[in-house]
Amino acid sequence: MSYPQPALQIPRVTGDNAAEIEAEIERLAREFFGPDAELAFPDRYHAKLTNEGFSDSKLYAVEGVTVRRDWPNRRNTVERQVDLPSVRGGNIAEVESEIKRFATGFFGSEANITPQDAEYKVVVVPDAEDHKKYKVEGVTVKQSGKWPTA
Repeated sequence: MSYPQPALQIPRVTGDNAAEIEAEIERLAREFFGPDAELAFPDRYHAKLTNEGFSDSKLYAVEGVTVRRDWPNRRNTVERQVDLPSVRGGNIAEVESEIKRFATGFFGSEANITPQDAEYKVVVVPDAEDHKKYKVEGVTVKQSGKWPTA
């Protein structure tokens, strides 16, 4: 006789980068399935901004991911997608540098990072008190890779 397989719905997890988020997903999964279980982690997730104004909270949150027991011939791949915080700069080089800093800070490397959209809008902040009068919001980037622990 065959029985249905469990699929653990992970609650909202937060972190400042992909490594923190993935470690918490794994911790919760191993708590349920056991420390030695072979697991099938989600093949994608989208990290969204949380309360970026509060220094004591984590920057990103992930919701709605499921972990299952592993099965034969499953590919251990993941597409990580993240909404970056708004950035400001005095020119294009500074804006691009800030976007790159946040993206590599989340993913941990520059490998396989691609934009979600082909372009982003830059707005002028007319009353900027410093030289950073250009602002960008709504940049989403993604990275394809493997789950480090699966």
